[in-house]
Amino acid sequence: MTQSSETIPVAVIGVGRMGRHHARVYDELPQTQLLAVVDHDEERAETLADQHRCDALTSVDQLLEKYPQVQAVSIAVPTVHHHAVAEPLIRKGVACLIEKPLASTSADAEKIAELSESCGKLVQVGHTERFNPAVRAVMNLGVTPRFIEVDRVSPMTFRSLDIGVVMDMMIHDLDIVLTLANAAIRKVDAAGVSVLAEHEDIANA
Repeated sequence: MTQSSETIPVAVIGVGRMGRHHARVYDELPQTQLLAVVDHDEERAETLADQHRCDALTSVDQLLEKYPQVQAVSIAVPTVHHHAVAEPLIRKGVACLIEKPLASTSADAEKIAELSESCGKLVQVGHTERFNPAVRAVMNLGVTPRFIEVDRVSPMTFRSLDIGVVMDMMIHDLDIVLTLANAAIRKVDAAGVSVLAEHEDIANA
């Protein structure tokens, strides 16, 4: 597989509902060369690899051994595995774009952040809503919000059952609100209910 000096060699770890979009975008970007997609489901990896003319692998170890030149990856595995998947990549000097939320616990999130800082390698969380053109336009207005109300309703997809709706969907709104407010939180009142899944799938805060 040839590589242009002007392209960044990349890979995608986890090619389920979100990871396949990362693979598609990397394949379309002229600045990147998609080396491989990695998924424990070999058939799923091979299917996507055929679409994007790249390699199909089943582990991070395989990726690092076969493609030591990889410079950046998207990590779109279930949230509970984010830290375990990211750690060997960061230690090898690979920049990581990690699907939100960064981790399933604050302790694991701090470990990833500390590892990124100690290794001097870039880690970005996939808060795509922050880069929504409408949100960016509001941020550029320079307004100081006095009151913000957010309602988000999404159909149950059963794709992220390892986390609740707060970490899966509300986290976008929390990120935008905190960015717009640009102030420390004084108090939180919240209630969540589990109706269909193990974690909360309805929440008010």
